[in-house]
Amino acid sequence: MYAMKSKIRTLILTTILLLPSIMLSAQGYVINGRLHGSSKGYATLRLYHRDGNETLDSTTIDKSGRFTFRGPVKETLPALLTINGKRPYRLYISPESTIHIELKPGSKHPITIKGSPMTQAWHQLTNPDKREDKTVHLARLNNWVNNHPEHIFSPDLIACYLSHTWDYPTLARSLNTLQGEALNTYHYRHLTEHLQRIRPLAQGNTAPDLRTTAPDGTTIQLHNLTRQHDYTLLTFWSADDKTSRAHTPALATLRKRHPSDKLEILSISIDQDPNTWKQTIKDDNMTWQQGNEPQSWNSPALKTYNIKSIPAYILIDRHNKIHMTTDDIEEITNLINTLTHDTGYTIDGSIDGIDEGTITMDLLLKDGKKERQQSKINNGHFHFEGEVNHPCMATIHLPAKSGDLSFFMNNEHITISGNINDIHNPTIEGSPTNDTFLQLSDRCNNQKNPMQCLMNHAMEHPESIYTPFIISSYLAPYLNEEDLKTLVTSLTGDATNMYQYTLLQEHIQTKDRTNPAGEKIRDAILQNEHGKDIRILEEASKHDYTLITIWAPWEQKSLNAIKQLRQLYNSQDKTHFHIISISLDDNPTQWRNTIKAQGMNWTNLSDHKRWNSGIVKLYDIDHIPQTILIDRNGTIITKNQPIDTITAIIKTKKTTNRTKNQTK
Repeated sequence: MYAMKSKIRTLILTTILLLPSIMLSAQGYVINGRLHGSSKGYATLRLYHRDGNETLDSTTIDKSGRFTFRGPVKETLPALLTINGKRPYRLYISPESTIHIELKPGSKHPITIKGSPMTQAWHQLTNPDKREDKTVHLARLNNWVNNHPEHIFSPDLIACYLSHTWDYPTLARSLNTLQGEALNTYHYRHLTEHLQRIRPLAQGNTAPDLRTTAPDGTTIQLHNLTRQHDYTLLTFWSADDKTSRAHTPALATLRKRHPSDKLEILSISIDQDPNTWKQTIKDDNMTWQQGNEPQSWNSPALKTYNIKSIPAYILIDRHNKIHMTTDDIEEITNLINTLTHDTGYTIDGSIDGIDEGTITMDLLLKDGKKERQQSKINNGHFHFEGEVNHPCMATIHLPAKSGDLSFFMNNEHITISGNINDIHNPTIEGSPTNDTFLQLSDRCNNQKNPMQCLMNHAMEHPESIYTPFIISSYLAPYLNEEDLKTLVTSLTGDATNMYQYTLLQEHIQTKDRTNPAGEKIRDAILQNEHGKDIRILEEASKHDYTLITIWAPWEQKSLNAIKQLRQLYNSQDKTHFHIISISLDDNPTQWRNTIKAQGMNWTNLSDHKRWNSGIVKLYDIDHIPQTILIDRNGTIITKNQPIDTITAIIKTKKTTNRTKNQTK
């Protein structure tokens, strides 16, 4: 969110150490903080006073990560502590209090606070429960406000969590319920001021007219535009704002999804440089109505609509009645689809090289289950439609084991095109959810350390719908049990609605309970590189000992181990010893080419589902490569030993068996 810098009525950079010690002991506060894992930097502390003013203090962080704030307060006040300009932490500061803060960014518990019971109560109240999605979390906070109308937390909760999605009547009703101490707070004062500003822009009121300048220099008048369409979506944005740019694909989908008589979009930029504005329109293919306000935040259009942050969205009908004002692109999209009777998703696809057959699509749902649909292919085209309750991942299985296509989707009109000879590089359009993930992937792939980039995203965005997929598909193989558990248990909000989150939870719960040494390995049927079904236990029964290896052509440690495996295999009697390699891949061609190039002349199996393979759960696979040594009865001898150790075990077993036979 690119918010307009607030006008701070009072800005005070204090040197508290100069105050008399008697004042500190009477009404002063002390904050002693320590930032772990980092040295040097700066910290800022913003206090929100009951008269509506703010004060700002700053201090340096020393080499040991320590910092201190001191100052006078007459009553308990909310505050924001910011470290090096990044994520702020909410505090409540009281007179004669000494607060100790330990900061561990990226950990399961990033902040530990002692000496401030109110701060601890705030964090306990606002931190989502593991079982809460965003909707449930906000409903719980709203219920708390309703039951505590006098508490100073209540206006803070409204301002920080609830009001962003409320219309004018909802905000007005909630503020009218507050009483007592809640009325004598910073956030109550600012909420009431905000309420008066937005009153003319409330749902059902007439949208004010405005004029803006189009790229060709002509003037666009809003009311001339609205009377030509059932609905007009007025948006405010900037080329410099990342969130605005990230929402552009969703706006493009709306433009494609609805006929021009049903919906028009007018996007007003606050860019001061007209060349930057025009170039961004071209680069992002923004094919709808465009206007520019070079006066930026001082423009009449922004003042008319009380725009304090971007992006902002106002939906107006042809009678100039306001239907919604929000900053949530998904919320405005859902409303438009509802008003135009266009809900749910449609998927239209075309794959060159496949003219007929049946195509299957699995929707990966939050409960760890799959919803399966099928569609006939007619002249290379296929079609799916339906509705989902939240963003999810879909996997399309092409006929004749040609490959799979996986993508993130929501209730959108999605088009898929591709070629059977290059099936892993399809063109998927119409899913902003998938576009955002691809942008994240591209950004990380361009980093020196892509895995660290993905790890940073997982730790910094525990609520992201992409995080469970990133953990299960990329990070899990490289994390030990404890680190994986810590990362998964930190997930919150929308992330807990994802299919991969459920699987990760189940994996953690079943860790170390599957396939222990001395027990019989679980059987499975997979196909070899020639498309033949192979039963693992049946194949193992042909040899005294079989080494099962779990690997992937894309994983470097797996590739490094093949030379040792090849030496071991070639040194053994084939009736005595065998290898079954099970690949976690999603590219059959790459798999077959690797088998041939590496001289893997043993049994090779795969279902090409990568980390969604049934083998992952069956054999409790959390990283690769892995090895499981079994006898001809399928009994597990050992797991995950070095190749040299496995070679020694086989030699010992062979010698022992020979001695037994000679004795007989």
